[in-house]
Amino acid sequence: MSALGKLREVYGIRRIAVSEHERTIRVEYDATRLSAPAIGKLLRSSGIAIAEEVPLIPTPGRQAPPP
Repeated sequence: MSALGKLREVYGIRRIAVSEHERTIRVEYDATRLSAPAIGKLLRSSGIAIAEEVPLIPTPGRQAPPP
């Protein structure tokens, strides 16, 4: 958990929300400063394995994952 605390100090990361129940980490970031691959790299370097990336806004023609 302390590794996530260090991520909060990265310029461009706005918010990190952890849900142990859903087994998810939601990272809100400034897309003008960081990219999704950069966020993934930061999470992996913190020791967090990424199983899949779930977008907040589903893309057209693609169903959202079941709750």
